[in-house]
Amino acid sequence: DEVLRTIGTLLRRHVRESDYVIRWGGDEFLLLLTCTLNEAERKASELKVAFEQECRGAGVPPGIGLSIGVASASNEAQSLVEAVRLADSRMYDDKLGEHKR
Repeated sequence: DEVLRTIGTLLRRHVRESDYVIRWGGDEFLLLLTCTLNEAERKASELKVAFEQECRGAGVPPGIGLSIGVASASNEAQSLVEAVRLADSRMYDDKLGEHKR
């Protein structure tokens, strides 16, 4: 529970007030950002750096990492389901890449 609180706080601290940080279930969070895909990918990189710097210093146990998947939804989208599925798939790809390193 403490690790989830630490990560949730880190995420909220590193996004704008107009963005959303949602605990999606278990140990997953969903960030809803209003920006371009390139900006979201840049934010993902920044979050990974912040995680390494801040969470390691906060005593997050070794072996816990931050895997991120980014996807976009058009302004006309009636649902975010497809974007969330794509982001989830990309997050698992990122997680697999972390395990290989």
